[in-house]
Amino acid sequence: MEEYTVTAEELAAGKRFSDVAVHKAEFIVDIHNPEGAGQAEERIQYVMPYDLPYRCFVPLKVENLLTAGRCISGTHRAHASYRVMSICMAMGEAVGMAAALCVQGRLYAPHSGCEKTSGGAGIKRK
Repeated sequence: MEEYTVTAEELAAGKRFSDVAVHKAEFIVDIHNPEGAGQAEERIQYVMPYDLPYRCFVPLKVENLLTAGRCISGTHRAHASYRVMSICMAMGEAVGMAAALCVQGRLYAPHSGCEKTSGGAGIKRK
């Protein structure tokens, strides 16, 4: 579980977050029929373009790790929208950039055991 859990209701509303990592993701809530072909629901739930916040990529109990793709923290229904490859690729790019910024000391990674050094030139262990 990460610091924040994304919900399908937030995706449907096109929620924006101040700590956005992926901006304007969009795909229907697409729940497949567990018993065979087709959809599990009769009505398609459309979403507005939504943000995925940095917090949903940051695990609570694991240090020095950011998650991406189908591993981020979200409800079952939210997962049915953000699980598609185009959004997963955007998550991977965002997490890769965040990891690089953490190593450079320009972004704090919660639970990493690191803090910015003076001048932001690097990171050091707490």
